[in-house]
Amino acid sequence: CLEEGQYEFTIYDSCGDGLSGDAYYNVTSYGALIIEGKRFRRKETTTFTLPLPLAPSARPSISYKPSSSANPSARPSSSSTPTRTPAPTLDETLVPTY
Repeated sequence: CLEEGQYEFTIYDSCGDGLSGDAYYNVTSYGALIIEGKRFRRKETTTFTLPLPLAPSARPSISYKPSSSANPSARPSSSSTPTRTPAPTLDETLVPTY
């Protein structure tokens, strides 16, 4: 694990022809792509900073908070007087028996 800060990544090729064909390289941190590359000659250097800035995830996340309606009504309803809702009652069929 690397501490927060600025780093320099250098990849070398002693032959001077870099990667060939479909070859490539990548550097990740906890699944987030930091650096990627394909074509270079003798060396390639890239500077990066940790921690990485937050980016939107490609995968959806689970939210336990209800979201607002995707199709809100054109006009909100209005009421000049509050309405009461009945107090909850215990449903005897849901009480476990031992």
